[in-house]
Amino acid sequence: MQYDIPFLEKKIKSLEDTVKCLRLSRRVLLNLLAARERERAALIAELQRRNLELKKENVRYARRMVEQNMRICRLTENRNS
Repeated sequence: MQYDIPFLEKKIKSLEDTVKCLRLSRRVLLNLLAARERERAALIAELQRRNLELKKENVRYARRMVEQNMRICRLTENRNS
């Protein structure tokens, strides 16, 4: 079987170039994925912090409502006495 050596060398070079490009593309994609994951982690941390703030605000608001309700009840009792 006779092979065309220059053709095969050209084909090998072409395949090596393709592999080199694929490696570069893979690195770029992995870097983008890592950056996206960092952004996602930062967003989750911010949302968790905000959620905790809102829970604390809710507790304070509920306490104020209970206090106001108790005050209204006392005023109503004093008025009726």
